[in-house]
Amino acid sequence: MNARAAALALSFCALASAAIYVFFFTLPYPVLQYYATPLLDLGKLTQHAQLDALAFMAAHTTLFVLYVAALLLTRTLDARTLRWIAFAAPVLFCLVLVFTFPIGAIDVYDYAFHSKMLAFYHVSPAAHVPNEFASDTWFKFIAWRSAASPYGPIWIYLSALIYFLAGGDLLLSLLGFKLLEALALLACGVLVYWLVRHERARDALSAFVFVAWNPLLLGEMAMNGHNDVLMILCVLIAWCCFQRKYFVSSVIALVMGALIKAPALALAPVLGIAVLRALPSWRMRARFVVSAGVAALAVLLLAYAPLWSGDNPFATLIAHQDLFTTSPAAVAWHTLELRMDADAAKSLVRVAALLIFCVAYVRVLWNVNGTFISLARSSLTVMLLLLVVVTFWFQPWYLVWVVPLAPLATRADEAFAVVFSWSALWDYFIFDFAWFWNFDFFNQGDSLVLNASAMLLIFLPPLIYWLSTRLRAPVFAARTIGASLSSAARD
Repeated sequence: MNARAAALALSFCALASAAIYVFFFTLPYPVLQYYATPLLDLGKLTQHAQLDALAFMAAHTTLFVLYVAALLLTRTLDARTLRWIAFAAPVLFCLVLVFTFPIGAIDVYDYAFHSKMLAFYHVSPAAHVPNEFASDTWFKFIAWRSAASPYGPIWIYLSALIYFLAGGDLLLSLLGFKLLEALALLACGVLVYWLVRHERARDALSAFVFVAWNPLLLGEMAMNGHNDVLMILCVLIAWCCFQRKYFVSSVIALVMGALIKAPALALAPVLGIAVLRALPSWRMRARFVVSAGVAALAVLLLAYAPLWSGDNPFATLIAHQDLFTTSPAAVAWHTLELRMDADAAKSLVRVAALLIFCVAYVRVLWNVNGTFISLARSSLTVMLLLLVVVTFWFQPWYLVWVVPLAPLATRADEAFAVVFSWSALWDYFIFDFAWFWNFDFFNQGDSLVLNASAMLLIFLPPLIYWLSTRLRAPVFAARTIGASLSSAARD
């Protein structure tokens, strides 16, 4: 395919995708119309109708088909015209989705309320709960009323800044958060483009498309406004610093990511080992440990000092680990609950999951070396382990922990992330639609059937793909060896 034909095909993918976002999301669910109605979601807006469920999944599946086509086109060619289209299209997608009501989750309202707690009431949302301000006009919009903010201080300060910029207006605050997450997603795409261009230049454009065109990430960030993308943006900044051998700066960037949302902490040992193995002498390693340790401690103290109240800053985050929904751990808990005490079953599942994670984590750390590709692959594996094994309360937007890291690793990892991104959307199909069609069926076994159905639809497709790649590898190796032996025999 020549550059002109590829540009026309990519333009079609972009315009068709934009049309789907407009006609299936923004027009049916305009934020300007629905933002002032408390506690809405996709199920309530559609009244759990079967036709709307079909439209939701069909629209997203079509978006993924167009997304894969765009990936293939940008892998084939990297012409200047294609670059313009590839970079402009997600900007258009984000502008459309920012004005769409957050149909997937209303966390953005909680962000807005927490921002008001700090900026208007002058209390830390990490130490106080929204119930203390039940008379506030925004209180009726939030879901987590008895919980403090589970996020880090950097996110809390950013939230307060958005409140000030919005002038204390709820709609402008919501749009501000959504715009911030959309910009962060685009920035992730640009950083991935830079990182991949340094390693394998011909894949850089498709790497940008892989992140910035991903329908799940666009919906969860630009439409639903989740803040996970800011955490992964800091991770990518850290990896950029590592690639350019600014090792202390990479640690600072990673710490800042963890001060937005805690999962970034899981990558700290990976980065530390990668740096230590990249440095050529023990003196340089010792200097790095001291410098990075002092810098990280300084960032932590500066970030937490204004919000410190004497309470455990991770208390809310720890409490969230008691929530079991959709994940493999949730299915295991509900299954054990049929035969033993619920709390005992939950403790058993939690211990088993942590043990599995720790064993796999140690194996990952053992294989880390000082190269960028090792850091990229190891960080992707760690975030997948975190998501699948010890994230007991799975949500579709958590895929942003994984997707931007996949282009830094291998093509097989990219394909896995695409499948997982699409299958994660079945969470909405089950919880916003199918559950309401047959309560008695899905609520069997204290919601065992509900969680098992969602877990299978979400995790089975990527698991099948992963197994297929593992099975193909030995077959390919055997064929290669056989061909080599045959060639040697002929010679």
